[in-house]
Amino acid sequence: MAVLSVFSAIIIVSCGKDEIQTPAAVIDETNNGFETYEVAKIFAEKCAVPECHASENPQNGLSLASYSDMLKGSINRDEDTTGHNHTGGGYKIISGQSGVYGGECIIPYNSDYSLLYNIIAGKVGGQSVHSGSLKNILNESEIAVLKSWMDNGAKDFKENIAYSNSLNNVYVCSQRSDQIFEINTVNNLCSGIINVDFDLFNLDQPHNIQRRGNYLYVTLAATGKFLKIDFNTNTVTAKVEGLLAPGMIAISPDGKTAYVSKVSIALDLHNVIYKINLETMERLDDIILPELGLPYGITFSHNGNFVYAADIPNDKIAIIDAITNQFVDYILLSPDQSLVNEPLNVYVSPDDKYLYVCCRKSSKFLVIDVQSRQIISELEIKSHPWQAAVSNDGSKIYIVSHHEPAITTITKTGNSWSVTDELIYNGFSNLLGADLSTDGKYLYVTCSNVERGFAAFYSIPGRDMPSMVGVFDTQTKELVKIFDVGNETTGIVAREN
Repeated sequence: MAVLSVFSAIIIVSCGKDEIQTPAAVIDETNNGFETYEVAKIFAEKCAVPECHASENPQNGLSLASYSDMLKGSINRDEDTTGHNHTGGGYKIISGQSGVYGGECIIPYNSDYSLLYNIIAGKVGGQSVHSGSLKNILNESEIAVLKSWMDNGAKDFKENIAYSNSLNNVYVCSQRSDQIFEINTVNNLCSGIINVDFDLFNLDQPHNIQRRGNYLYVTLAATGKFLKIDFNTNTVTAKVEGLLAPGMIAISPDGKTAYVSKVSIALDLHNVIYKINLETMERLDDIILPELGLPYGITFSHNGNFVYAADIPNDKIAIIDAITNQFVDYILLSPDQSLVNEPLNVYVSPDDKYLYVCCRKSSKFLVIDVQSRQIISELEIKSHPWQAAVSNDGSKIYIVSHHEPAITTITKTGNSWSVTDELIYNGFSNLLGADLSTDGKYLYVTCSNVERGFAAFYSIPGRDMPSMVGVFDTQTKELVKIFDVGNETTGIVAREN
């Protein structure tokens, strides 16, 4: 399916119209919330003026009248945002030229990736960008003031760092820019970037990410590393090296152990799954599967007794005893050896009774009874289902498709499963990752854009494969926002799994 180009997730159109009669700047005793009077004065006199980024009807929803307004970022609602075309079965189709686009204008400590700085410095190209006229309005000294302010945390008048108020941030791997993007869940926009570039000459390729306690755990597929990152300081505290094409991560319920599979595009065939002590960050005894294949999707049972790994080419789910560290058996997805499914990712229901399998070749969602090890339900999904997110109570499973711009909702009622909703958004390009917020209100999905189906609204240096995150409200069943995050986004984590 051809994917339509859409506006970028970050919408800031700067206004710099000479004919506007600008009233005297209003700056209160708190510097309008900004760190210094100097910063507040620039925004008040040059940005928060009528017909531009003032507090009433600001361009593209971005107000720079106050610090709190700025933290909300931008939002641009097309006229037909709510004019969805509905088809049968409760399915919803949203045009590629409609939707809700928005994002941050600044990223604390990082002016180079802050869209506002790139615009005022004249580094951005794209539709409706008046960066040239704005650059003429802001002199070099004023631009330098704003750059310094961003690079020092973009603080408020109480010296609080921008976006430091969220305790439940979402984290996204950007595989082609060697970065982890932090998403602030208060306003659903990018609030920070963690650098994981260890090889200056080649890509490290952060692929999967999981969260436990105060730490993030990340695989670097190209350089064979497994990272432990303190997300309070956004620093790498430890790493395991010497792994071959590490891919997905499964963390034990007690948070002490991780099992690491292979990346789905690993060369040759493999039968090794790594086991890592998360407290000491030491590699323990490897799990050796009896058959060469490609174990990719991997998950822990909630009781901590078993690990399940999806072997893509062999059409099997490997069962590993997590207590004895031994391979137990295979669950065959095609007993006749037709190899029609190619299981990509596997998940366990909250009660440990069922396995949920996303199959890329057959485009099926399989339900397996853990006790009998038999497939008890098969559902057709849009082409190449990749990842899924299971709700905490197990009643909903959300699946993203890689080759079609679709999010499928599966509802579990008793001992049956059915497709109850499908959101098709033609702006999506190569969906890959999915996870639910801690409270289950939002589903976050990553669009890797490996086929270049998404054209960013702005052209920013260094963004050769601009990707995006979509935010889906699980109650209203609406796509509430999309925004840009680096190049070729892959794994995402929004809660402890």
